[in-house]
Parts: sequence; C-alpha cells; structure tokens
Amino acid sequence: RVATVLFLIGLVANIVGFAHTFVRETRVRSREANSTTMAAAAFVFTQDVWWALLLVNYLLFVIVWGIKFVLAAGSEVSVADWSAYVPDIEWTSRLQAVTVVVDSANVLLCYLRILYFFRLNTRVNMLARTLHHSTSALGALLLIFIVVYLCFSFAGLIVFS
Repeated sequence: RVATVLFLIGLVANIVGFAHTFVRETRVRSREANSTTMAAAAFVFTQDVWWALLLVNYLLFVIVWGIKFVLAAGSEVSVADWSAYVPDIEWTSRLQAVTVVVDSANVLLCYLRILYFFRLNTRVNMLARTLHHSTSALGALLLIFIVVYLCFSFAGLIVFS
C-alpha cells in the first residue's frame, strides 16, 4: 500500500511538472510567434521532437508501472489452488515480457533525450548540430546496416539452428 501511494504521488508530481512546463513553454512560444491563440502555439509546440520524445517517455513509464502494479495485484493467488495458479504464471510471464520490451524502448528514449542536453555546451552542441544536418545520410546508412545485419542473423539462425 505504501508503494502504491508513493507511486501515485510521484506520478501526479511528474504529470503536474510536465503540464506546467508545457504551459510555460507554450506561452513563451506564443509570445515569440505573436500568435493570438495559445492553441496554435501548443500545436507548434507539440511538433517539437524533443517534447514528443519526453511525452512518449512518460507514457511508456506510466504503462510499465501500471503493468507492474497489475502484476503485483494479481500475485495474491493461494498456492493450494493449482488450477488457478498455472494460468496466472503464463499471464504473468507474458506481462513481464511486455514490461521488459517497453522498458528497453524507454531506456533507448532516455539515451536519446541526452542529445537534447548537448545544447548546453557549445562544443558538444556543434556535434549535435552536425548529426542533425547529416540525419538523412546517416538514416540511409543505418537502414542498409540493419538490412545487412538481419540477413546475416537469419543466415546464422538457419545454418546453426
């Protein structure tokens, strides 16, 4: 019960902090763009990649912790009731696999968010701007690398399975 209360307090604090930052940045951007409505500024604000990344990061965090609380609530099966115990294990293992995948994606998003803070240092910002200007070429190279890597992976799977 204490963990649930602490989780809900942290969740509410994160949502309030995100909403406060969103409203503050929307007001600043509406003043900069001389926009008459905050809705137009909010729409432009949501098209920023970094804020979309932050929003997806928060949503994945909430989804994972929601699944973990569902798992914790569903783990109160008596050991004597074996008929209900085996389906619970399969269901729990599936949900655990989902949380691992979503947590992995969330960690990747957290690492990508580090690039946002490269703007604070001028020398590191130059690296971030260089990567930004070369995204189309790097994206094509990454796509080719992934295709070649998957081909070799499937070939290894077929040969050495």
